[in-house]
Amino acid sequence: GYLTLDMLAQLYSEGHDVIPHGEFAMSSFVSSDAAIADIQTNAKFLLEKGYTRGSTVYVYPQGVWYLSSSDRMSIIDYLKSAGFSHAFVASGSTDSNTRGFGKYTIARYPVNAAVNTTTLLSTLDMAIESGQDMTIMFHAIVASGAAGDAALRSDVAAILDGINTRVLAGKCDVVSPSYNLF
Repeated sequence: GYLTLDMLAQLYSEGHDVIPHGEFAMSSFVSSDAAIADIQTNAKFLLEKGYTRGSTVYVYPQGVWYLSSSDRMSIIDYLKSAGFSHAFVASGSTDSNTRGFGKYTIARYPVNAAVNTTTLLSTLDMAIESGQDMTIMFHAIVASGAAGDAALRSDVAAILDGINTRVLAGKCDVVSPSYNLF
């Protein structure tokens, strides 16, 4: 209900990354094999469409990167063995890595219905001043009625304008998620 395959193809042709991302949190699967099968299904779907740029990056669904409190490594171990270069998790933090597992738990700052544009740009300025990386995640962008993890188009436009102003001033760079940060 968010994008058609034609829209996805257009985004990719315009230079955007298309990255594997499942629907269900890792912790919702009954086993690591089931969670890994979901990762494989999503990655295979994109590769079969020809979306190779971004194919070695993973975005954890619902921000959950582990299977359970007693199994925090099987998903990361799989991603490493399958050749994924890094993976993102939603955290609301500007730190590039907040989970202690390096490039397989890179934090994203989610932009959603509750995000104040001024606050986000202020947080970006703090990240710039302190030399931190900041990954900003636009998950669902809607024209009106933003709720949950959806953001308003007008807010996203204001954020992108603010980022562009900082890039043009030489304060920061913008890279796509497939750019290997490590």
